[in-house]
Amino acid sequence: TESSNSNVKVSFHLEPYHGRNIDSVRDDILYLCKKHANSKAVYKDEKERMLFFVYDSYHIKASDWQRLLVPSGDLFVRDSCPGLFIGLWLNRDDGKEIVSSGFDGAYTYFASIGFSFGSTPANWSRMKTFMEQHNKLFIPSAGPGYNDTKIRPWNNHNTKPRMDGEYYKTMLHAASSASNKYVSITSYNEWGEGTQIESAKDKLAGFMDYSPHQPNYYLEITKTWVDSIAAMPETCGETEQTL
Repeated sequence: TESSNSNVKVSFHLEPYHGRNIDSVRDDILYLCKKHANSKAVYKDEKERMLFFVYDSYHIKASDWQRLLVPSGDLFVRDSCPGLFIGLWLNRDDGKEIVSSGFDGAYTYFASIGFSFGSTPANWSRMKTFMEQHNKLFIPSAGPGYNDTKIRPWNNHNTKPRMDGEYYKTMLHAASSASNKYVSITSYNEWGEGTQIESAKDKLAGFMDYSPHQPNYYLEITKTWVDSIAAMPETCGETEQTL
């Protein structure tokens, strides 16, 4: 309701679940389209297409995605639900699979630099080039840091300190430089992985607040970054952000 009255719009992140397959994903998409396609709160691009990010898309075969996303497929969904469908680029060669599957682009999701090939900004330029060669979107994902040791105690080697906001600023800059339209931010409120940017002022159950800064510190960094893009010349300031 609040989103429908603001410039903030909603897109969809399709998470994995037990038994997920191409048929169930089609059902999920059609349900979301039927329920929300006419909502003013939902983001649509200039062609009136909703935006769907598919997490762990590589767990479903490219040949099955083709059934859903390619016009000749027996489960073709785009006529019933016009959408931009974005697959997850995790490992080095996932871009080929994403293109073959019929996705409209790729995103990188993870906020821990070096955690995967896709989450490493040093690789983003060539990833962008590859996607553009196939007329696809490349959507790099930025985050404020990473710490999931509260839920995955064994994963401390992937922890990335926030460095007083500098980690986030560096990732945002790298993402906006590599993007050809959108940037995604991981995340707004994923406290379990330590990537949240929502307001926080009190330490609770071992989670860190943003001291000595104000509760809105990371939202302010985000706003400053968005404002800087909006102030660029029109040909350079077309990047859109998704959370």
